[in-house]
Amino acid sequence: MKGNRGERLSGEFQKEISSVISSKLRNKYPELSAIISITSADIAPDLKSAKIFISIFDTNEEKKKNSFEIIRQNAGFIRHELSLVMRLRTVPELRFIFDESMEYGAKIDRILEKLDTEKMTDNNIAQICGQLKKADKIAVFCHARPDGDAIGAGSALTCALRNLGKTVELYCEDKPSEKFSFLPVADSVCTEFKKDAVFDTFVCVDCADVYRLGKFADVFLSFKGVTVNIDHHISNKRFAALNLVSVCSATCEIMSEIFEVAGFEINKDIADLLMLGLVSDSGNFTHSDVTDKTFKIASVLRLKGADVNKINYNIFTRQTKMRALLFGKVIKDIRFELDDKLSFVIVHNEDIKNIDDKSITEGFVDFGLTVDGVEVSVSMLEVKRHQFKISLRSKGKVNVNSVAETFGGGGHVLASGCMLFGDVEEIIDKITYAVYQNL
Repeated sequence: MKGNRGERLSGEFQKEISSVISSKLRNKYPELSAIISITSADIAPDLKSAKIFISIFDTNEEKKKNSFEIIRQNAGFIRHELSLVMRLRTVPELRFIFDESMEYGAKIDRILEKLDTEKMTDNNIAQICGQLKKADKIAVFCHARPDGDAIGAGSALTCALRNLGKTVELYCEDKPSEKFSFLPVADSVCTEFKKDAVFDTFVCVDCADVYRLGKFADVFLSFKGVTVNIDHHISNKRFAALNLVSVCSATCEIMSEIFEVAGFEINKDIADLLMLGLVSDSGNFTHSDVTDKTFKIASVLRLKGADVNKINYNIFTRQTKMRALLFGKVIKDIRFELDDKLSFVIVHNEDIKNIDDKSITEGFVDFGLTVDGVEVSVSMLEVKRHQFKISLRSKGKVNVNSVAETFGGGGHVLASGCMLFGDVEEIIDKITYAVYQNL
């Protein structure tokens, strides 16, 4: 099918088929671990059939063949899933064709070779500091829909390196939420990567998986310079050449140590940014991963001028009238499962269709944990029809990182997330069973 409609449909098919494979088939077939890319979709004009060209990248040829066979045999299942999310009277018969494009394959093979030799290693803080000092042109990345820790760590590092006279840009798929407007960070975040931009070092902060960078994931993976990964998530994939991963309260805790070892100056603005990460990701110093070191670092930042009162008010107390009304509407329909050990709050797309800042729902998930007897609280945010962003929180008895990993997500033992596809009741059943297995 040609023309604008054909191109649009082809793009939708590629996107939705990729989603089905990553969210449904990978859960069903754990051996489907190769990198899979839908390179194009050729849809017949009568919409009765479609050729789906697929590239599979793995150093093991046998795994590539087995992966393709799994996808080919599940063409009917994939077609059924597409019928649930695409606005078509009938979904074409799908025929999967193995795409052996040499140019594209060679590019990915080079990336895989680089990852095989450089990733999955942990480096000490001196190595990270050495690279940061040596670098002249640095791009700093943080995950999509950035939270306080991502914004704090990324912005603090950006400011410190700029103060040393280095060329630094901070990239994120999304602009920071309005709730961070009390800090001068929003204007410094770039949401588009310039093709002519030249850097010698990429630094990713507070990101357990490179694909949480969203549209910047491919940019990061294909970079030929030095890549650095600084993070505190237990589920971190060690996807960079240099990895500094330490499970603690916040990435800003690690970043504060980097500043100390490297001798980077901490002025009041930087102290505020680092404190933002500590306060927000530690739940205002209430989470179980808060240690005496966390408080020592917070004490140093306070001495440097960090305004804890302002940060605490803006992150945990202040809210708009719109958020207050939405919260009331959502919480009145809270659901309980597993003898009230599990709670669900559900935000439907209809509830937020007129709200531009979707991060307005952040914090809704925490309410369930205030209820006696609840061990795990879940929020379900409908990002589009039959697609929900899942946030999980635990009081400590249940490792919600294990629950999230069941569905291809991850995070922390007490706070994790994932993306699920299906109707509300189907998703609730899946999560309930996964939590039950971890109780």
